[in-house]
Amino acid sequence: MKKSWLVFGCFFSLACGSQNDFDKAARFVRPLPVTGANPVEFKLVDGRPANPGEYPQVVYIRIFATGSDHSAWCTATLVGNNVILTASHCADDGRENAVFKINNKEYTAKLTQSPWYSPSGVPTFHDVALGLLTRSVSDVPPMNVGGETLEGKKLVLAGYGCTNSDGTGGNDGVLRVGENTVLTFDKWEMAFSRQTGAVTCFGDSGGPSFVVVDGRTRQLGVHSSGDYQSVFDIRTDIPKTRQFFSEWASENNVDICGVTRDCP
Repeated sequence: MKKSWLVFGCFFSLACGSQNDFDKAARFVRPLPVTGANPVEFKLVDGRPANPGEYPQVVYIRIFATGSDHSAWCTATLVGNNVILTASHCADDGRENAVFKINNKEYTAKLTQSPWYSPSGVPTFHDVALGLLTRSVSDVPPMNVGGETLEGKKLVLAGYGCTNSDGTGGNDGVLRVGENTVLTFDKWEMAFSRQTGAVTCFGDSGGPSFVVVDGRTRQLGVHSSGDYQSVFDIRTDIPKTRQFFSEWASENNVDICGVTRDCP
């Protein structure tokens, strides 16, 4: 039996959310659980397959607990030559070792959850994590973090999660992307609705939402939770996110693009 990652409750609707109060108990978290040697892979709902070479920084990560073969699949973004950005809940239950491939080369990263992350949302639901790679990526330029959250802002969502609103999907491991606009936001998160575009699903957790600033693409959000009809992303433009990124980068002597420096 496939393990369920749903958190049951009344689902978030357009009527019960506000800019100051999101119902976190109403959502599910979406790392894709894996058992055995043949994991099922899912894709973005209402998205399209990414074009060749489009968003090469977005990777599909398998996350293991130390000393265990228990793992889950999530999405992440390369935001430094040796740094990935994903969701904190992907690293729950002791999972901290992420493995992924770029251009058929395998990389390993150790994940660190935000110090302000709590699975229950109390005191906060700062669902972001950073991963330190054991070796640098030299053949893909990292993505810059940045942008400003505004209602009506158009973004591109990306991920390897399910393609269908019932949580099912194909088995091809293809990155999918889709557009949507910011419905509303609070001091931690921004929300999207399926009524206005693509939404995320199992396996998309930790993936990016991109915005174009002065002709350059930047990562403004990190996929956190949803109910197949609504999506909640953690904002990268808030002080707590920038503080976590800056302090972690300093501790590990690395750069995070768009935070410690702008990358080409």
